[in-house]
Amino acid sequence: MEGAGSCAEVNLRDRDFVNFRIAHAADAPVILVADIDRGGVFAQVIGTLNVIPEEDRKRIKGIIINRFRGDADLFKTGIEYIEEKTGLPVLGLIPYFRHVQIDSEDGLPLDFLLDPPSSPELGKINIGVIRLPHISNFTDFNPFERDVFVNLHYLARPRTLYGYDAVFIPGTKNGRFDMEWIRQTGWAANLEKFAREGGRIIGICGGYQLLGKRIRDPYGVEGVPGDTQCLGFLDVETILHREKILSRSAGVWEASGEPVEGYEIHMGITECGPGVIPVIRVLLQNGEPADTVDGAATFDGKIWGTYFHSLFDAAGFRQYFLKTISADYNPGENDCDNGHASAFKDRQYDLLADHFRAHLNMDKLFDIAGFDQKTGKLI
Repeated sequence: MEGAGSCAEVNLRDRDFVNFRIAHAADAPVILVADIDRGGVFAQVIGTLNVIPEEDRKRIKGIIINRFRGDADLFKTGIEYIEEKTGLPVLGLIPYFRHVQIDSEDGLPLDFLLDPPSSPELGKINIGVIRLPHISNFTDFNPFERDVFVNLHYLARPRTLYGYDAVFIPGTKNGRFDMEWIRQTGWAANLEKFAREGGRIIGICGGYQLLGKRIRDPYGVEGVPGDTQCLGFLDVETILHREKILSRSAGVWEASGEPVEGYEIHMGITECGPGVIPVIRVLLQNGEPADTVDGAATFDGKIWGTYFHSLFDAAGFRQYFLKTISADYNPGENDCDNGHASAFKDRQYDLLADHFRAHLNMDKLFDIAGFDQKTGKLI
């Protein structure tokens, strides 16, 4: 169960799904998890308990200290201090780990390397992703990051795109703002040069909208009502609506018949002109049969966009896409995701569970959750 922000967003309590509203609704106990790697762990824990309302405080039944570095024996007195000051048990001290690759929530990880000084690598497929100010759904590109034959760079500062095989414009929470950023920073000129020289440019969701001629926003969904001129690489226009489109979708790639799947989460409808062709024949939406199209591409296929997120999770389409860039691409048994990125993610969550299980008082945790380990049922 998740609420916006931390458990101590007291300023938002009366108007957002924050703090303990979901826990109260489900009558669920709460475990407070503190990130010791950020520093100030004693203030985190004790301060949180002091600022939240008493009704929330009563729901907290234990504390976990996460992302610990160093000798655990040296923190024994720290655990004793927390337990004495709070009257709550510390259920575990979780060592910092780097061997588990869990997707970061809603933004690039804090330790992610942005604008790497290295240039595109010879012998690899080099992909750049423009790091927009309001970037979203960046996990669309994680499967490339795990492919030993791909060199993936996130780029914020304008630079020459010479040597890159493809450049992605990712999803964004505010396409109109980010379009102005692209123009003001000089990225627009760099992308135009890349396109003129035959470079591949792909837009996903909001990035797809930015590849078009303009975004029309009559209702002020992304700011003051009005129109924003976009890159103009695709003969499409987007009209933003107040209602968000949400769909689990599947179909086939028009150019090859390759099966594709993904999810749509976007504001607005994109209308295509005669200068583009659709990229996906949509056959299924939210479990129901469909017969429509998605996305748009130039006739040479070098520039295209789609609303499908997680398009590259499936190994079949990902490998097809990379082979269109380099005929020499042949991952064989080296494919990182064993057929689908979801399999890789499942393995990572299993590793995470093993790591936590080794450092938590599981008996106490099960007792708090009201779970009988012998019968496998809630008490």
